[in-house]
Amino acid sequence: MLSLQDALAQAHEALRPLYARTRKRTDTVAVADGYGRVLATAVRAPHDNPRYDVSAMDGYAVRSQDTHHPPTTLTLVGESKAGDTAARAIKKEQAMRIYTGAIMPKGADAVLIQENAECKGDAVMCPVALAPETFVRQKASDYRKGQRLLADSVVLDDRHIGLLASLNQSRLKVVAKPRIGVLSTGDELTPVGVPLASGRIVASTLPALLAFVEQQGGVAHDLGLVKDDTRALNATLQKAKAHCDCVVTTGGVSVGAYDVVARWIQDYQARLIFNRVAVKPGKPTTLALMGALTGALKDGLPILGLPGNAVSALVCARLFLRPLMDGCLGVPSRDVWQSLPLAESLAANGQREHYMRGKLVQQGRAVRAWAEQDSALLATLASSHVLIRRAAHAPVAKKGSHVDVMRLGCSI
Repeated sequence: MLSLQDALAQAHEALRPLYARTRKRTDTVAVADGYGRVLATAVRAPHDNPRYDVSAMDGYAVRSQDTHHPPTTLTLVGESKAGDTAARAIKKEQAMRIYTGAIMPKGADAVLIQENAECKGDAVMCPVALAPETFVRQKASDYRKGQRLLADSVVLDDRHIGLLASLNQSRLKVVAKPRIGVLSTGDELTPVGVPLASGRIVASTLPALLAFVEQQGGVAHDLGLVKDDTRALNATLQKAKAHCDCVVTTGGVSVGAYDVVARWIQDYQARLIFNRVAVKPGKPTTLALMGALTGALKDGLPILGLPGNAVSALVCARLFLRPLMDGCLGVPSRDVWQSLPLAESLAANGQREHYMRGKLVQQGRAVRAWAEQDSALLATLASSHVLIRRAAHAPVAKKGSHVDVMRLGCSI
């Protein structure tokens, strides 16, 4: 069996033509709609910010040289508030009332904050000596015209949206979302909301993966439920080629008589990239390229086959699908691992890397694995805060020892 790292390396190598295509597709969106999108081109500042020297506080604009021998009495000669055009200059031993964000008057190089000022009529008393630039935001102190502010491939969050809005550009170019088709296989499946006949199973994995694709910054295409018939599966995949960059299947990837995805790979000569990975859950996870044996490798539609069980599929979506979507978007891995101490000991691990479901305890300062790790326990997964990564053949992990955890929940 391949390790997860080797499987992903083989996947990225096989999907390089796909990544090259998807990274070239772009959308133009309003800055306000850019949250979670991937920047397609680097952004440079079209102007200085601030565009002028401005006050950082409410107070009085003064010449610092007039305050060197405190206390100093200055003459008030007007005001400057945010939004005003450039104020007139002040002269020796003069002060101007000024407000936060207002343009500094010519001649002034410091601000006496109002808490330290004493005013009587037009007289302003400064009790302290002020250094040049005191409470002044210098022109271009944030960024200069032409400065590169954001590189391409940045995943935009609220900080970036604020920066882009400050440039006074209403629209920006982002990488188009990868189009991910999702289908579930199995004669036993019943669509959500339909009364269950005896022996049937609700197809819960399908809507879960559709939600995961959207959560991770893709466009999810619901390809529905497919019977355990290779011809039906092939017909669905052929239709998906026109509007999907990748198709995710659930179920049918093991070695049973009714494992339709495994049989489809053989019957329709898909190029197998990998089909056994040393992870738990998810050993039968499979990646193949549709049509790549009879046509050009670069034209093969990637088919990522995940286990049919909802827990296994959702864990494997984080391990396999998210890295492939990152490749399509041209972003570094979004997997964030942190080290936390165990609240309870863990037994030695087996031959496969194990991704255990766990919960945070002690106000998030420690982690505990659920006692039951069966991949059929969807309620346990829904109550989990993290995945706990245990290396293959890892020895007993004692209480207090540190383990790697990945937080579950919303992403981009």
